[in-house]
This record gives sequence, structure tokens and C-alpha cells, in this order.
Amino acid sequence: MSRFILLLVLLTGSTYAQDPNLESAFVSANIGGFITAHDGFEDTYNSKFGFAPGVSLGLPLSPHLYLYGKATYFAKTGVPLITTYSIDTAGNVTVISQRKDGTAKFREWIFNAGLLYDIILSQKYKLGISAGATITSLYEHDEYHGITSELSSSTLTGVGLLGYFCGLSLERNFGDGPFSAFAEVQYNYSRPIISSFIGNYGGTNLTLGVRWYFKDRRRK
Repeated sequence: MSRFILLLVLLTGSTYAQDPNLESAFVSANIGGFITAHDGFEDTYNSKFGFAPGVSLGLPLSPHLYLYGKATYFAKTGVPLITTYSIDTAGNVTVISQRKDGTAKFREWIFNAGLLYDIILSQKYKLGISAGATITSLYEHDEYHGITSELSSSTLTGVGLLGYFCGLSLERNFGDGPFSAFAEVQYNYSRPIISSFIGNYGGTNLTLGVRWYFKDRRRK
């Protein structure tokens, strides 16, 4: 991450030399929550919602258009739901019992990469529209006691292109200084081929944050 920020600063300096009228590059610190779209997630982790901090970066391409990147970390702990089934001669499946047992740990990095377009609403406020690709890195580990009381475990890991995202943000600046505050909502859409294979690990990202610009801004 530190190397990426350094590269961003170097590229930004080069961009300013070519066009001094561009808006400034920025870096943001975010807090908020993530609501996963994974079915049955709340059975193990009690809720689909969890605390999700993150950071975001923007590199100006034109007066209102940015190359945009965001990283969000979502983590939960819980207790696995163990379900026992029976199958009759006709192939019908019946749930015999359910119980909570063991420990479960879930970790997910959500990386958004795309474009952010700003619409100036007033001297203090602007609306942002973002869209692009979502890349995720997953880790889930469960430990529980089976029917024979032996300790069993399962692990799910994966990294790759989850799907796509789109979002809206409202930003409030404080004069022409380097800082602003913003609220943002983004939906991460999971591709059907991914959802049908491991489940839908997309969802809604709700963010409040502070943004720092590398130079004082000029209103366009």
C-alpha cells in the first residue's frame, strides 16, 4: 500500500506539470459498515452487518473525473450452525436438528477500482458518482464438533474479480483548504458465476470519511 501511495504522488506531480488546472489528487480515511449479501451469513455471525474501515485514493484525469480506488476490510466472528438432515427413499430432504457449536472466523478485503465523477452542487457541496470493478480476498475458517463429537474444520479462501460496483457520495468542503468530509454508499454486485459457486459475497458499503487533497483546490 505504501508503494502504491508513493507511485500516486509521483504520477500526480507529473500530471500537475502537464495541466495545472486539474483538481487535486486525494487520499481518504473511512469508517462505516458493510452489509453482506451472502445468504445465511446471519445464521453463523448473528448479523449481515459489520464494522468496515478503509481507505480510498483519487487521481485526477480531468477537472471533474478521477481514477478511483478504495480498500475496505470486513471481519466477523461467530458460531457455526450445524444442521442434520435425513433423506427418504423418494429423495426428499428433511431437517432433523440444528445446533450452534464451535467457532467461526470470517475476513474479507473488498477492493474497488474504477472512476469517480464529481458534480458541483454549491461552493460547499458536491455529488460524486463512482463505478468500476470489485476485487475481493476471502478467508473463512470454521471449527465444530460433528455427530461423533470429533473436532472438524473447514476453510474457504479465495481472491479474484468478484464483480462490479456503483456508488454515490456527498462531499462537504471547508473553503479551499486540503480537508473535506464525505458520506458514501456503494453496492458491490457479485457475478452470477461467482455467486453460484461460492455464494454472494458482495453487498452494500456504507462510509463516513475525511478526505485530504494534495494541494488547495479551485472550484470549476
